[in-house]
Amino acid sequence: MFFENKIFFNWVDQCRAAGIDSLIIPGIMPILGYERLKKMITFTKTLVPDFIFEEMEKFKDDESQVRNYGVEFGVK
Repeated sequence: MFFENKIFFNWVDQCRAAGIDSLIIPGIMPILGYERLKKMITFTKTLVPDFIFEEMEKFKDDESQVRNYGVEFGVK
């Protein structure tokens, strides 16, 4: 799981260096809830850029706005 593309690209480079030549396609899982995101990153140890939480802090209690933000972020 990643929120910055460079993390994925570096991981793909490491896979290639290890001899893995399979097609690697990242999936997209949008942010669907503020608390859900916090729980998920706790057990996955995923790094989330500070700006994501800073932006979501404004509307963290509005599930609809959080989902809209998550979808928009995923599209970008």
